[in-house]
Amino acid sequence: VAGGPWLITDMRRGETIFEIDPHLQQDRVDKGIETDGSNLSGVSAKCAWDDLSRPPEDDEDSRSICIGTHPRRLSGKDTEQIRETLRRGLEINSKPILPPISTQRQNGLNTDRAPSRKDSLESDSSAAIIPHELIRTRQLESVHLKFNQESGALIPLCLRGRLLHGRHFTYKSITGDTAITFVSTGVEGAFATEEHPYAAHGPWLQILLTE
Repeated sequence: VAGGPWLITDMRRGETIFEIDPHLQQDRVDKGIETDGSNLSGVSAKCAWDDLSRPPEDDEDSRSICIGTHPRRLSGKDTEQIRETLRRGLEINSKPILPPISTQRQNGLNTDRAPSRKDSLESDSSAAIIPHELIRTRQLESVHLKFNQESGALIPLCLRGRLLHGRHFTYKSITGDTAITFVSTGVEGAFATEEHPYAAHGPWLQILLTE
């Protein structure tokens, strides 16, 4: 209850208005997402992807490049691009752009606005690095995505709060270098295109959704 410029409240009340009426909170959140979209541009998650378009007998790892028996990790430039994507996200009123590959190091963030926590995209110093120019972008025919339950529950937010507003959303694996980025047609700098909506750059998969 409010009276003019004064806020009047019952200090003995132990519940919030959203605890008293849970539907009120969900309605406000849904309306805000529908109107303005979401500022959450990426999360750390348990996720993986497989290339289903490759013949079964091809045992090459679809998410990394191997020389001999040792898997190659993301190059420093790729790592920085994904980290920068999570850090900057997309501002509501700005043109959606995936940040260019940069050699400048920044802490990874999982929202569009305020810094939160450092992302875990650091490659082990002992891991062999392939130069960015030598990692070939691959166009895929079909992919199999795997998410844990908590990560999968964010897919509706990814679709309604990000892609429908011309933005992108990234899942970064907490167990390795794998990253899955969903992009819309309004996002510049993406290597997934309308002609090839599934594309991979090393262990980084991009999926373009147009509808």
